[in-house]
Amino acid sequence: MKTPSKTIPTFTEAEREQHVELSDAIAATAAKYLEVTLRDHRSFFAEHGVSKYYGDRRTDYATLAKRKAELRKLGKSESLAEQQVPVACIVLAKRALQQGFIETGTEELWLRIDGHLRANGHLGTDLLMILSALGWRTC
Repeated sequence: MKTPSKTIPTFTEAEREQHVELSDAIAATAAKYLEVTLRDHRSFFAEHGVSKYYGDRRTDYATLAKRKAELRKLGKSESLAEQQVPVACIVLAKRALQQGFIETGTEELWLRIDGHLRANGHLGTDLLMILSALGWRTC
């Protein structure tokens, strides 16, 4: 298991202030992205009886052949495997947040955050620490 990074990006006071001001808009845009993804999942599941999205870290789904075998076991068309999309929780969170940062004109800040996450193993704990450093608060 990966451990959180010992360091996270630093931000200026101006960056933190701007981000706090925009955080509601970022969160709202991210939520819309997640809602669209959920609708897509539900629609696909209602039509096919299997999820469109699957955990990209599951070794039993690591290849197209393995996904087709699993669909075969479920009595589903193997062709569905080509429509399925690999995703991890952190990737879904990053995609949603990225949309929020782009929408608010702070994509450059997102690129710094994402660069850190990419360089340090895409850990959700790092993302939480970074957002906290920008002024986000947990519930």
